[in-house]
Amino acid sequence: MSGNYVVGSPNWDNPAPAILEAGAVTWGNGFGGVRGLVSISNSLIGGTENDRVGIGGITALTNGNYVVSSLAWNNPLSLITNAGAATLGNGASGTAGLVSASNSLIGVKVNDWIGLGGVTALTNGNYVVRSPNWDNPSPAISDVGAVTWGNGASGTVGMVSASNSLIGGTANDYVGNSEVTALTNGNYVVGSPNWDNPSPAILDVGAATWGNGTGGTVGLVSGSNSLIGSTASDYVGIFGLAALTNGNYVVRSRNWDNPAPAIADVGAVTWGNGTGGTVGLVSVSNSLIGGTTGDFVGFSGLTALTNGNYVVSSPNWTNPSPMRTNAGAVTWGNGTTGTVGLVSVSNSLIGSTTDDFVGGFGVTALTNGNYVVNSTRWDNPAVFISDVGAVTWGNGASGTVGLVSVSNSLIGNTADDYVGSSVSALNNGNYVVNSAFWDNQTPIRTDASAYTFGNGAIGTGGPITDGAFGGNSVVGHVTNGTNTFAFDATRNRWFVGHVEQNFVSVLFFDTTAIADGDINNPANWSNGLPNGLVTGIIPSGRSMTISSVMNIGQIQVQCGGNLTGGSSSAYIVGSVRRDFCGAVNESFTYPLGDQNNYSPLTATNVNGSGSLTATVSDNFLIGLPQALSLSRFWSLTGSGITTDLTFNYTNSDVNGTESGYRAFKRSGSTNLTVEATPSSVNAAAKTFTVTGVSQFSD
Repeated sequence: MSGNYVVGSPNWDNPAPAILEAGAVTWGNGFGGVRGLVSISNSLIGGTENDRVGIGGITALTNGNYVVSSLAWNNPLSLITNAGAATLGNGASGTAGLVSASNSLIGVKVNDWIGLGGVTALTNGNYVVRSPNWDNPSPAISDVGAVTWGNGASGTVGMVSASNSLIGGTANDYVGNSEVTALTNGNYVVGSPNWDNPSPAILDVGAATWGNGTGGTVGLVSGSNSLIGSTASDYVGIFGLAALTNGNYVVRSRNWDNPAPAIADVGAVTWGNGTGGTVGLVSVSNSLIGGTTGDFVGFSGLTALTNGNYVVSSPNWTNPSPMRTNAGAVTWGNGTTGTVGLVSVSNSLIGSTTDDFVGGFGVTALTNGNYVVNSTRWDNPAVFISDVGAVTWGNGASGTVGLVSVSNSLIGNTADDYVGSSVSALNNGNYVVNSAFWDNQTPIRTDASAYTFGNGAIGTGGPITDGAFGGNSVVGHVTNGTNTFAFDATRNRWFVGHVEQNFVSVLFFDTTAIADGDINNPANWSNGLPNGLVTGIIPSGRSMTISSVMNIGQIQVQCGGNLTGGSSSAYIVGSVRRDFCGAVNESFTYPLGDQNNYSPLTATNVNGSGSLTATVSDNFLIGLPQALSLSRFWSLTGSGITTDLTFNYTNSDVNGTESGYRAFKRSGSTNLTVEATPSSVNAAAKTFTVTGVSQFSD
């Protein structure tokens, strides 16, 4: 992108000559801006009243240029009102002057409304203009529609025609009225669900046409250049063209009728080749289809996965054996070759009860290529509870098939839990499930809500349970609770706010520990520090409890804060800093250790204002004889305080005779090792103490 900008003023009036609502589009320098009056010298403008240049929008291209859509532009030479125009603008310096056939793509008849359907920027810098109301002047056919490729470097100008556009051949074909989808390889696909097949004459069969992103695709839409339907009102491509990350695409035709055997509205989803297109009739040989009237395969959409595959949601699918109306199905599709045939339990995740509507409430693509299926209306058949809801993880490489169940899904516990009211993908590949209507049974709180962490690699299953008691979710504790969440990607932790309780819970994914605290006021935080933390601060009034061995950079405990819970199974491998503000005989234990052993340091009788930072190393202190020394030392940095220090060591650290041990300090600046006195050793307790310390390692 160029870093510059463009301003649209479709209601601008030209003062000289006086033309009302001529419209103007003005380029601006992203470094210095643009100043002065809007005029023909610095703007693209209309030359006729009500031209409203730019009223259709401004589309930024990937090469830094832009396209101005002026669908109400009037051609003054031919006195054609609302002919419409699409004009390429120079993103480096701007484009100024009157809109005309010499600098724009324009319509040829009244109400052609060029650009009415929008302008689509392609990934290679070119663009495509949709004009579904374009009339073919020769032969005269109204509203056939046209889709025109535009050169993003030099623009495409002149009148829309069959020689420069993809067009319809029958009145009301409205080519391009559904959408134009840009593919990742620079090509594009045109959806024309109202296209009529002229031979044999069949209304609204619909068409999906691949377009060449380098030079465009022109001529009449037909079965030789498009994927088309075979029955009236098939509406191929309606509400559904999905670009895959590998350059291919998928076409959704939820109203497609199977002609043989004749079954109405089974629906079809067809894979398309992104380098040359997929053409011909939609059929069971090239598409995923339903087998029962009203299956509407693909009804709830197509989800492109990050690995190039895709997922089809068909909540109205009916299982023919055993008969379960609207059981619903979610089918994984191969993004390289497509997935074809009838939707079934062998290729899809399906419901087991009538009106389960599996997949009806969304499929979420995860950043690691997998996916998650929401089925909030799912009934638990094992215990006959309706609408408990289910959220199912799907394998993005091969799909997940079979019946939704407690063994493969996160589910609710009571009727109308509607688990999975929303799913949020996290940028680390995992996900969060919000179940706003989940009922807490201990104590009973209706619609207390729950947030559940989902493992993006294997999924999270089973009933929702309270994480405070070793469960899988952060749950609400009040009726109709309003809870919110946020994810800290840097430190891999997740915050859940319980609004009514003025309460926040923090889930640390690396340890699965949950810390709880007050949103607004000082409070205790319990159950863990985040593993892998680079730096962290425990402020005044806060207390954090360690729940496991934590590898962190440094944790700073500010004046009035606290860090507790140190033990042989819960300590910090890293650095701990404790601040003291006017301390009078304070004490603090540094819960330190190495990867194998807990060896804390306790500061007692602390007086003064300052700080002390400590780390521990499982090694010999330089300058001491290893045969007579501990294989462990502590690094201390501090100032402003005086304190007594007690160091804890382990049996495996001992070398020589403990009763003869003395404490030594090594200066970091002079590399001198000197004795620290007075000191004493307690061999039974595996500790040694140095008193009255005010000078620390430097």
